[in-house]
Amino acid sequence: MTISTFYNRVVFIASNIGTGSFVVLDPAPGSRTPAQASIPNGTVVSYTAVTVDVNQWECGQGAYSSGSLSRTTIRDSSNNGLVVSFNIAPTVQLDYHAQDIANVQGVAPGDAA
Repeated sequence: MTISTFYNRVVFIASNIGTGSFVVLDPAPGSRTPAQASIPNGTVVSYTAVTVDVNQWECGQGAYSSGSLSRTTIRDSSNNGLVVSFNIAPTVQLDYHAQDIANVQGVAPGDAA
């Protein structure tokens, strides 16, 4: 598994629906887009995407590139862990997941840092 890179306050509204990459439309209020956070193309990040009605959601890992975020690995979702075909453009937050914490080198899960 690829280790994700972390960035603070990166939350954006996607401009698209379906199963494709998330295309960045605008930052969520009080947040930044990946471009505003100066995330380099090809950077692997973890994300959580959720619709405004919270009926559809997806946690995964992908790579940011030129205004879009791929959906390379689906870790969990409202579709039984499979890719979600969003019927409403979701809000996407770059965050970290349990899988990322387990991959931090030098700290075992449950150990004090």
